[in-house]
Amino acid sequence: RSAELIAIWEEELNGLDPDARVERLVKIGQTWETKLSNRREAAAVYEKVLALRPDHPEARLALERLYEQVRDFRKLQALLDRREAEITTDTERVALLLKRAALAEEHLGDPRNALDCYRAALAVAPDNAEAAAGAERLAAEVASPEDLYPLLEARARRESGEARNQTLRRQAELLAGPLNRPADALALLAEIRRSAPGDVEALQLLASVASQTEQWSTAADALAELAGRAPPDESAEIRL
Repeated sequence: RSAELIAIWEEELNGLDPDARVERLVKIGQTWETKLSNRREAAAVYEKVLALRPDHPEARLALERLYEQVRDFRKLQALLDRREAEITTDTERVALLLKRAALAEEHLGDPRNALDCYRAALAVAPDNAEAAAGAERLAAEVASPEDLYPLLEARARRESGEARNQTLRRQAELLAGPLNRPADALALLAEIRRSAPGDVEALQLLASVASQTEQWSTAADALAELAGRAPPDESAEIRL
């Protein structure tokens, strides 16, 4: 019965004015999806709706849902890209950017595009935890240390206590290694030493960086502190 109704409604389309045609197409799309469980036919009909009314909210939401269900992720990406230009609030923009990031990373195999989306979300909402975590993860995987470092800086500004010290250690490792900024690494490690004198990992890195840069006094102080915290058999090895 539903298929017969669709055939009748489609025959009547040409005689309808644009508004009535849109309304009828929406009804046809709903019938394909809910009565006949044919998502691809439903999507094809909603595409015709958007061709007539690009801002039609019901058709756009239906297509987002249907493209995801039929796993037509390229069309979903194009739809979300078009939608971004129409968004007026920061909350909506961040939500859309996070959705685009997840789509690019999980379904399109495009981590760099996902990283760009996470960064764009952070530009709008710097404290968004999901965007920050996604950006850091992808920057570590596919981007350069120069890309990762400012994300860690922003994270450290949001943190306190041991969590902040862990982030500062990661920054110091980048500075001492691929970024080749040992003086800045030493400054961060000194900050950790002041706030957490017993941080063994920070002391070990401090001793290593200080030795590499021939700051022997700093290296000796760090090694002495490590020796004082180590068991007797290990402290002898540290002094050596």
